[in-house]
Amino acid sequence: MLIVGTRLFGKVDHLPGRFYVATRFAHVNFIPLFPTGSWLVQDGSLSSGITRSSWRGWQLPGVHWPSAAMAWLRVGLALAALAAVVALVAGRGGPAALVAASAAAGFAYSYRLGRATAARVHALCRELGLPADQADALRREAGCR
Repeated sequence: MLIVGTRLFGKVDHLPGRFYVATRFAHVNFIPLFPTGSWLVQDGSLSSGITRSSWRGWQLPGVHWPSAAMAWLRVGLALAALAAVVALVAGRGGPAALVAASAAAGFAYSYRLGRATAARVHALCRELGLPADQADALRREAGCR
């Protein structure tokens, strides 16, 4: 079965309870191919389900390349972990276990790397035309550095 469409990938600059940046990609079987634009998505507004086609947010100008790069990185790590698990099941042993564990750990850690910094909160607020005092309040509220 072939699943083709568009969807958000590459969650970065996450300010918990407020927003994050994600990039809309054309995909085949949920593998992001090329970005079509980036969005500042209201945290918790992404619809549930496999298509995840609706959300609340604001379109950012152009493509946010760190988000696109994170999407491709996460897919690469997930595919590497899957390939290593298949190799383990096929009896290829030792190195495959290390690759699987490393790829899974890298995938999990990528979400920690996606937290917003104070500089990114200010930059996103500027892009949206929000005053600097609102950016400061958001940064303090979230406790980002």
